Amino acid sequence: YTNDTTGDICNHARSRFIELVSKVTLQEFMLQFNVIAEKVHQSDDSDFYEQRGVKIHSLEVTGYHCAERSTAEILEAIIQETTNRMNRLQQQESENEVQLKQIRGDIEE
Repeated sequence: YTNDTTGDICNHARSRFIELVSKVTLQEFMLQFNVIAEKVHQSDDSDFYEQRGVKIHSLEVTGYHCAERSTAEILEAIIQETTNRMNRLQQQESENEVQLKQIRGDIEE
């Protein structure tokens, strides 16, 4: 161990997070990101934190990036398609509302 408790804790948590992430698919990672982050310290059976006199209450991941460019490109495409789909749905809902108001107006006349 080093004299840098904060750095040790960060490195230990990062290592545990990578260990858990390596066991899931990209889809599972995207759907269960927060669950995985929670498991990082809750399922840690080592006495790592106790030896340093610290107690971890929660773990927040402030960012991440893909190790491989090809994975990043696929993820980017998935995000773009999801955004496009959401925009199309929103546009369709707006058009449906306009049509519904027109129909209601025609009925009232």
